[in-house]
Amino acid sequence: MSFFFGFKGQIGRAKYWLLLLFWAVAVVSTGPYLIKLVDQESAILQSVILFTLFALASISIMSMVVRRLHDLGKSGWWYVLYILVPKTGIAFSSADPGTDMQTAVLAVCGIIALWAFLDLGFVRSKMGDNKYAFASDVISVHP
Repeated sequence: MSFFFGFKGQIGRAKYWLLLLFWAVAVVSTGPYLIKLVDQESAILQSVILFTLFALASISIMSMVVRRLHDLGKSGWWYVLYILVPKTGIAFSSADPGTDMQTAVLAVCGIIALWAFLDLGFVRSKMGDNKYAFASDVISVHP
């Protein structure tokens, strides 16, 4: 369970992409099935099941990103910049559509999201110990 929900240690690029793919497949494949499985009269049960799936995926992805950040020698607090700032900016910019401010906010959010995507997905691990984990905690293979 700590592989999916632990916040300590590091994970390399391969494990990062593997976990991301796992949750993408899990949510995309089970979400519609769960919606059909539960009949329309039990909308509360359907909502609870979907919320639980979403919560599990969100917590697991958050832990995955934090451990990947540790692998890069960065604090888990970078999660706020990489993930929460773009999501919050996009949500708030939709309140005032079509303005220059919305365009600017969306541009900044897009740049941060692209930076996070490249950093988390493609930058090599920092070799050796860092202040977030020991080199022996790395769960990745380097060529």
